[in-house]
Amino acid sequence: MKVQFIISWVLRGLGALAVLVYFFGGMKLGEWFPGLVGKSLNPLFYAGLVLYIVGAVYYRILFKKERKIQEAEYREEKAKAALKESEKTSDDITNG
Repeated sequence: MKVQFIISWVLRGLGALAVLVYFFGGMKLGEWFPGLVGKSLNPLFYAGLVLYIVGAVYYRILFKKERKIQEAEYREEKAKAALKESEKTSDDITNG
């Protein structure tokens, strides 16, 4: 599961990076890639938004699954503890 969480954060990071490059790095991008001078960077911005949203949704889905698993384990442990407590109480009543 940890690899999937890392992938979701990487997608979100790449999306944020693409949006930041759109806003603040347009001139540098033009210097690094001379063929892009005069071209619109809107696809970079929208790709960044899509990457971020996909990463966020993926993280949300994974977190929901992980939380359901944790809640089920918690309920199971609580039920076991209650069963032990009831057995201890019933033993006290029969012995007392």
